[in-house]
Amino acid sequence: MSLLQLNRLHVLVCQRRKPEPSGRISPAGPSTQVHSHAVEREAPVAEDECRVDNSFALPLPPQVAEDQLADQIVQSLIKAPNSNAVPWPVIGGVPVNEFEKNTGFVTKAFPALFPFGTGDLRADRPRQIKPVNYFRHLLKYKDGRYAQHGQFLFFAFNCEVRWRALTQGSVFLQHLSVDDRNMSAEDFRAKYARDPKSMVARILRFGECLRGSRQYWFMEREKLTDLINQEGSPTVFMTFSFADTRCPELHRLMPKGLPDPALPESEKVKHRMASVNKNPLLTAWFLHERFKSYVKNVLKTLFAITISWYRTEWQHRGTGHFHGFLWFEDAPDITDMDGKTADELKQITAYFDKLIITWNVALGAVSPALHPCELSGAQLKDDLGDLGNCQNILLRHTRCAVGRCLVMLKTTLEWICRFNFPFDLSELSAVLKNAKNHWKFMPRRNDPLLNCHNPVLVQTWRANCDFQAIVSMDELKRYITKYASKHDTCSKSFADIFRGLLQDAGKDETVKSSIQKLLIKTVSERDYGAQEVAHLLYSLPLVTCSKQFVKLFLYENSHLRRLQQIRARQPAGENATASDILQHYADRSEEQEELSLREMAINFKWTRQSGWIALAIKDRNILSVLPKLTPDPADAAYCRQRLILEVPWRQLADLDAGFDDWVQAHASHFSAAGWRNLLDEEELP
Repeated sequence: MSLLQLNRLHVLVCQRRKPEPSGRISPAGPSTQVHSHAVEREAPVAEDECRVDNSFALPLPPQVAEDQLADQIVQSLIKAPNSNAVPWPVIGGVPVNEFEKNTGFVTKAFPALFPFGTGDLRADRPRQIKPVNYFRHLLKYKDGRYAQHGQFLFFAFNCEVRWRALTQGSVFLQHLSVDDRNMSAEDFRAKYARDPKSMVARILRFGECLRGSRQYWFMEREKLTDLINQEGSPTVFMTFSFADTRCPELHRLMPKGLPDPALPESEKVKHRMASVNKNPLLTAWFLHERFKSYVKNVLKTLFAITISWYRTEWQHRGTGHFHGFLWFEDAPDITDMDGKTADELKQITAYFDKLIITWNVALGAVSPALHPCELSGAQLKDDLGDLGNCQNILLRHTRCAVGRCLVMLKTTLEWICRFNFPFDLSELSAVLKNAKNHWKFMPRRNDPLLNCHNPVLVQTWRANCDFQAIVSMDELKRYITKYASKHDTCSKSFADIFRGLLQDAGKDETVKSSIQKLLIKTVSERDYGAQEVAHLLYSLPLVTCSKQFVKLFLYENSHLRRLQQIRARQPAGENATASDILQHYADRSEEQEELSLREMAINFKWTRQSGWIALAIKDRNILSVLPKLTPDPADAAYCRQRLILEVPWRQLADLDAGFDDWVQAHASHFSAAGWRNLLDEEELP
């Protein structure tokens, strides 16, 4: 398959959808059903074969300014016969109750968006509507006025995350002891103010569903770590940026379309920037769908990928990009790199030398008249000239600045680039240790400022894409903490925030309000851009993984024990269905008698219809166990957790029956004469 065919497979050329004749909210959202022939065909793809269904595109709003729209509505109400005009909302001294019915909380705040005063979230309806579905439905309205209204996006996001935090706080309160639940905030402060970390940790477990918050990314980091521990190290780390102000496929979908070719370049840039700023939802949705299509049709076509994991992140100016990991089927083993022989290091070098380059094929070439990101269709060329243009314009680190990449060394007070540019030139690729004593793959290089990349990917993605080989567990940890699962830096820890809330609480304030304030603080401690807000409101996923996760809660606290559940991958914004996996394991069939809880959770899936179903090796689950404990045979909590996971049982009480404590039971089960060793002996030939 040629380079141009790969590029056409992931390009989303969408037809404009005609508005519905009625004034209803359009039920059709963006569909991800691409024509099958656009994916399976290996012959040259015709122009019309790259199109997708009409329902794929978001509705295209007409270009009517808000003040013009308001004037049109007022005039239509005046001229309409027998019309009952809606009184314009007034500003009073009493705040509107956002939970009370028929107060017009939303419609009165945005009268230009709700000209007839109907359609409020709290209006009487035969069936209750969840806020997430209500706001998502409005964003899909056919004329696009809700999605284009900057204030409405942030208003809707603020309401949704606050209400979800309040709900999670109420749920957590039910899992507190009766004494703690009935305490005043002052008594609660006296009990937990000195060491609030344990209580804060418990509260934040209930706030993991608040997407984008610190505790959400803590949870995703734990899941990613469990994935790596179970499946081994990934092969490459990738970063894909997006040229949202230059992508022609995106701007063909914009209400104003592509700029006039006759305009000067400065006017074209203003036109495209205005379109992106005015349509954050369309931009965020397009980026998500484009990269999902790219992973499926390009990455998985080029490489033998077994597992993929990636997340969406936004720069300070609001543009989205992706960080992620890929596991390749034929990847070399990077464990114990210090013990590798010279021949083994050469084999690892030869493997990555085919994937990653830093060799500029057009070093010093003159910049082309048309930016590489603005090319599409017949303009694309599968040659070294196009690759050289992409390298020189998209991949060279030509500018270092404070606040961007320059950091000061504490020892020498010297400013250096945190990406280590410029690099030394080299005629040969090698796997060697860097200045931090970490193993690193260094491809041959003739340009000190060129990023590591794959040439096919940069020519098909048409934007900056970084491709790094992972040959060190130390480097892998750095990628996880600094890129893959990082959250925005915050000045205070959660314990300090919670301690401050308790100290500021009034005498009549309840424990419930203090807990809810903490959860609200976790989602309001940083700034959000319009594209990120649109992404979250539209329930697009922040993290995408090709594996399913099973989460086991093995806390000793009886209140938290209700949380033992299986959490398979769910659509974004939805909670996993709670199910008592421990009870299902205890009720397993006789054929599964000798299987441990760990083995069942990883290799089987439980369904209501068929019970436990065996999974193929490639589909096996990733097990995540809470709490996270340090292995210590003298720790009763660790001994209890390990016994529950690795020793077959029918009743939990059987595990420590006949022993004084969990430590003694653990020592008996895992001793030299324990059951594991006996089992190993039986399996010997």
